[in-house]
Amino acid sequence: TVILDLDGTLVDSVYAHTLAWRAAFRDLGVAVPAYRLHRLIGMGGDRLVTEAAGQRVEDALGDELRARHPQHLDELFGHVTVADGAPELLEALHDVGLRVVLASSSDAELTRRLLDLVEGSDAFLDDVVTGSDASRSKPDGELLLRALGSQDREGAVVVGDAVWDVHAAHDAALRSVAV
Repeated sequence: TVILDLDGTLVDSVYAHTLAWRAAFRDLGVAVPAYRLHRLIGMGGDRLVTEAAGQRVEDALGDELRARHPQHLDELFGHVTVADGAPELLEALHDVGLRVVLASSSDAELTRRLLDLVEGSDAFLDDVVTGSDASRSKPDGELLLRALGSQDREGAVVVGDAVWDVHAAHDAALRSVAV
């Protein structure tokens, strides 16, 4: 089984997410530098607010920030593109007989929108697991274990672009490859 990340791995969306989070924080009068947000992309939104701005901001504004992020991301969605070689990677993994599963911390709706950008994703993915399917997001390994299902851990590898993918793989006792 190959468990693939989406944002930053199959689609070039990291900067759009960074700017969308920055705008959401600014809307509510919280200044968070883009560089701090950039390094947190790939971590679930349920954890990002605390990591970016602290527990006090999470407690006071977390839900509103998470509601505003997708609104700002919608404004930037036209800038999101498919990562170079992503469709070919999916096809190659599928063609050699591997089980190919997507595991994204994004909710089901956003994951579907992003996957629609990747030509052939429906034909080459065996399953899609999203943040809507797990109670804990990356860097927790729950999402990856859900993606793995009953498959053998020894024959599985996680492919992602962020340190949070590697941490989640470690938490789930899975091997990882960073791109």
